Amino acid sequence: MSTTEEPNAVCSSRACRSPASDRSPLSGLQLCQLHMQRDLAKLTQRKDELVQMLRLIGDSSDRSLLRVEQSALAAEIDDVNDEFDALQEKLQRWRERILCRVQAAHDSVSDRLNDASEAEQCEKDISNACEANDMRKVMDLTSSAELWLEDANERLEQFTEARVKLHSRQGSARRGLSAVYVKVRSVGDASCGVKQLNYIIDKHMGDVTKRCWLDDATTDSSEAVYSSLVCLPEASATIDGLENSPCHLTACCNTSGFGYDSTGKVASCESSTSKLTPLPQSCLFVSFQNKTADHLLVTSLDGAVRVKYYTDLDWDEWISGLHCDNDRQMLFIAQFLVITVTNLGGAVRRVITGDTLNQSNLRITAIAGSLDKVFALNRALGNVLVISKNSGKLEFSIDVSGFDVDGLDELCLHDNKLLLLNFRSGLIHRVCTITGQVLAAYPDLYDDLELVLPGQVVMDSRGLMYVSENGGQFVRVLSCWNGSLIQTLIVAKLQPSDDMYRFGLAVIEAEDATSSLVVANERDNSLLVFYFI
Repeated sequence: MSTTEEPNAVCSSRACRSPASDRSPLSGLQLCQLHMQRDLAKLTQRKDELVQMLRLIGDSSDRSLLRVEQSALAAEIDDVNDEFDALQEKLQRWRERILCRVQAAHDSVSDRLNDASEAEQCEKDISNACEANDMRKVMDLTSSAELWLEDANERLEQFTEARVKLHSRQGSARRGLSAVYVKVRSVGDASCGVKQLNYIIDKHMGDVTKRCWLDDATTDSSEAVYSSLVCLPEASATIDGLENSPCHLTACCNTSGFGYDSTGKVASCESSTSKLTPLPQSCLFVSFQNKTADHLLVTSLDGAVRVKYYTDLDWDEWISGLHCDNDRQMLFIAQFLVITVTNLGGAVRRVITGDTLNQSNLRITAIAGSLDKVFALNRALGNVLVISKNSGKLEFSIDVSGFDVDGLDELCLHDNKLLLLNFRSGLIHRVCTITGQVLAAYPDLYDDLELVLPGQVVMDSRGLMYVSENGGQFVRVLSCWNGSLIQTLIVAKLQPSDDMYRFGLAVIEAEDATSSLVVANERDNSLLVFYFI
C-alpha cells in the first residue's frame, strides 16, 4: 500500500465521510480503514482464485505424456509433408507419362498428314515436269522420291499396324455403332480421367479430415455416414402440387433485372409498366408434358415462388429441350422445327429454323449449350447442329448417323465433349465436338450395370454424370471417366412402367443456393431436390 495520502482526504466510498487512511492497491481510490480492509479482502480473493487457476493450468501430472504426444505430432507433420511431396512427385511423373503418350499419338497423326501432303505434292511436281517434257527433272524427282518413299512406307506400315491393334482394343466404345460411319479417336478422353481424379482426391481427403478428427467439430456427424455418396439418399425438398407433369428443366442463376407482376407473369423490369417483384436469383424453368400448357413454370428452389413465363411460340408443338445462358440472360426453347431464343422475360430475340440453318429437314429432339454455342440434336438428318449464339447461324455439324439415330433422344455438353443418350440401346456415347469421333461408351462393356430406358443425362462441375431411368424410376450417378456406378437415387417408389417417363434433370451450382440435383417426377407432378454432399 502507498504510505502517502492527501491532507484532509476523505474516503472515496459513496456516502462515507471518514478520513482516508491510504490509497487502495485494487481500485486506486482513497479509502478509510474499514473500506480498505474490504478492498484488500477482495484482492486476496482474486489472488487466491488466480493462483488456483495457475496451479490448474500448470499441473505437471500429464506433462511427460504431452511432451511425448508433441514429439509424435511433430513427426506426423513431417510424415504428412513427406507423403504429400511423394504424391506430388508421383502425379508429376504420371502427368509427364500421359502427356508424352498423347503427344506421341498427336505426332503420329501429324507425320501421317505430312507424308500424305508430301506424296501429293511430289506427284504434282512429277506431273508438271512430264508436261514440260523435262526428263532430267523427272529423273531427279523420281530418284529423290524413291529414297523418301522407303521411310514413308515404313511409317505408313507402323501407323496402319498401330491403328489395327487400337481398333481391337476399342470394342467397348464401339458398341451400338455402325462400324462404317463412326470412327473412334485414337486417344480416349484423358482429360476427363484427370478431372475425375480431382473429385476422387477431394472425396478422399474430406474423408481423411473426418476420420482423423481434423474437420470442424460442428460438422454434422451424419456426413461421415454419407462420405462415399454424392447426394443425400433421400430428397431434401419436394416441390409438389404442380399444375401438370413436369418434363424438361433448366437452371437459371442470374435473374437480375427480371421479376413478376401481381398476376404472376414474368417480365423484364426495364420494359414493364407494372411494379415487379424480383425473381429469386436462382430458379428453375420447367416445361410440361401436356401440350395444353401455354407457358413455362418458373419456380424458386424451395417452391415458395411459382410464376409463369409466357412468350410468342406455338405452344401446341412439343417442347423438346430447354437451355439457359446465365451470362446472356437468354433462354433457348427447342421444338422439333424451331429454336426460339428469348430473354428471361419472354421477349423473343431470335427464331432459328431449318431455313436459317440451311437444313433440308429438321427434327430437334434435344439441345445443350456452351458459352458461345448451342448444340441441337437433329434426328431427321442424323447430325448435331452447332449454332453460334451471337449470330444464330450454323457454324458446323457433327455427323451422328451411325449412332442408331432413331434411339438418340438426349444430349449433354461436358467441357468440349458431347454425351449422346440412346434410350433404345441403353448406352451413352461420349463424342469429341471437334472431330465427331467417339471417345467412350457407358456403361462399360464389363460393367453389370444396365440402364433401363434412360431418359435424360446431365453433368455437374465435378465431372459426375446423372442419368434418369424411365423404366426403374431411378437416377443413376455415374463416373464420367469409366461410367462406373457411384450411387442410385430413388425417384418414385412405384412399380416400373412401360410408359415413357423422362424424369428431366437439372444441376444447381450457384453461390446463393445449395448445390443440388433436381429431378422432374412426371408421375406425381412434382420436382425432387437432392442436395449434394
